[in-house]
Amino acid sequence: MKDQEDSISSRDYQHLCKLIHAKAGIALGSEKKTMLEARLRRRLKDLTLGSYCEYCDYLFGKEGMRDEIVHLIDVVTTNKTDFFREQKHFDFLAGRALPEFAARNGKWNGLGRAWHAAGIAAACRHEGSEQ
Repeated sequence: MKDQEDSISSRDYQHLCKLIHAKAGIALGSEKKTMLEARLRRRLKDLTLGSYCEYCDYLFGKEGMRDEIVHLIDVVTTNKTDFFREQKHFDFLAGRALPEFAARNGKWNGLGRAWHAAGIAAACRHEGSEQ
């Protein structure tokens, strides 16, 4: 990337922020510009694009909206891999979240099966910690 194109222009950043908010509900403030640039650098390299301007031209085109949007959202989101791995998470589900959900909706549908699987995972985890 050329020195003068090492950052996203204000105009392109605003367009990216609007798109990210529309597609993923994530609101990026001006303080996140550097973070977005850092996370998009790999995409520029993978796509062999020489600037953020070229990336935006691609992204906002027909092909980019079809093929690239998922990659954009992926680099923006933070993947949390340890969610629901601690006993307190299961306690919260059992004691509050699921009863409130059931009371509001009156039916479980597929959620009951998911809760059952989560309960089994919690029980296995609890048994493993006692050994």
